[in-house]
Amino acid sequence: MAVGSMTPKERFIAALNGQPVDRPCAASITSVVNFELMDLVGPHFPEANTEPEPMAELAASAHDLMGFDSVMP
Repeated sequence: MAVGSMTPKERFIAALNGQPVDRPCAASITSVVNFELMDLVGPHFPEANTEPEPMAELAASAHDLMGFDSVMP
Protein backbone atom coordinates (compact mmCIF):
# COMPACT_ATOMS: atom_id res chain seq x y z
CA MET A 1 0.00 0.00 0.00
CA ALA A 2 1.26 3.45 -0.85
CA VAL A 3 1.99 5.53 2.20
CA GLY A 4 -0.14 8.57 1.48
CA SER A 5 -3.37 6.84 0.71
CA MET A 6 -3.93 5.30 4.13
CA THR A 7 -7.31 5.04 5.78
CA PRO A 8 -7.49 5.95 9.47
CA LYS A 9 -7.67 2.24 10.35
CA GLU A 10 -4.63 1.38 8.21
CA ARG A 11 -2.69 4.30 9.70
CA PHE A 12 -3.54 3.30 13.28
CA ILE A 13 -2.58 -0.36 12.76
CA ALA A 14 0.64 0.59 10.96
CA ALA A 15 1.59 2.97 13.77
CA LEU A 16 0.94 0.26 16.38
CA ASN A 17 3.19 -2.10 14.43
CA GLY A 18 5.99 0.44 13.97
CA GLN A 19 5.47 0.62 10.21
CA PRO A 20 5.63 3.77 8.04
CA VAL A 21 2.58 6.04 8.07
CA ASP A 22 1.54 8.88 5.78
CA ARG A 23 1.16 11.31 8.68
CA PRO A 24 1.33 11.10 12.46
CA CYS A 25 -1.46 8.98 13.87
CA ALA A 26 -3.99 10.86 16.00
CA ALA A 27 -5.34 8.33 18.46
CA SER A 28 -6.03 7.78 22.11
CA ILE A 29 -6.06 4.40 23.82
CA THR A 30 -8.04 5.85 26.70
CA SER A 31 -11.44 7.52 26.75
CA VAL A 32 -11.67 10.82 24.91
CA VAL A 33 -15.15 11.63 26.25
CA ASN A 34 -15.40 14.83 28.27
CA PHE A 35 -18.18 17.22 29.26
CA GLU A 36 -17.69 19.41 26.19
CA LEU A 37 -17.97 16.42 23.84
CA MET A 38 -21.06 15.10 25.64
CA ASP A 39 -22.69 18.55 25.37
CA LEU A 40 -21.81 18.77 21.67
CA VAL A 41 -22.93 15.26 20.69
CA GLY A 42 -25.87 14.79 23.06
CA PRO A 43 -25.47 11.54 25.04
CA HIS A 44 -24.19 11.92 28.60
CA PHE A 45 -22.92 9.63 31.31
CA PRO A 46 -24.23 7.58 33.05
CA GLU A 47 -26.78 6.75 30.31
CA ALA A 48 -24.03 6.26 27.73
CA ASN A 49 -22.33 3.73 30.01
CA THR A 50 -25.35 1.44 29.97
CA GLU A 51 -26.83 1.94 26.49
CA PRO A 52 -24.91 0.83 23.35
CA GLU A 53 -26.20 3.46 20.90
CA PRO A 54 -25.28 6.53 22.99
CA MET A 55 -21.88 5.01 23.80
CA ALA A 56 -21.21 4.29 20.13
CA GLU A 57 -22.21 7.85 19.23
CA LEU A 58 -19.80 9.29 21.81
CA ALA A 59 -17.03 6.90 20.79
CA ALA A 60 -17.33 7.83 17.12
CA SER A 61 -17.50 11.56 17.82
CA ALA A 62 -13.74 12.02 18.30
CA HIS A 63 -13.18 10.36 14.92
CA ASP A 64 -15.99 12.24 13.19
CA LEU A 65 -15.52 15.68 14.75
CA MET A 66 -11.81 15.88 15.58
CA GLY A 67 -10.24 13.59 12.99
CA PHE A 68 -8.89 10.94 15.33
CA ASP A 69 -7.68 7.80 13.55
CA SER A 70 -9.20 5.57 16.22
CA VAL A 71 -12.56 5.10 17.89
CA MET A 72 -12.47 4.74 21.66
CA PRO A 73 -15.27 5.38 24.16
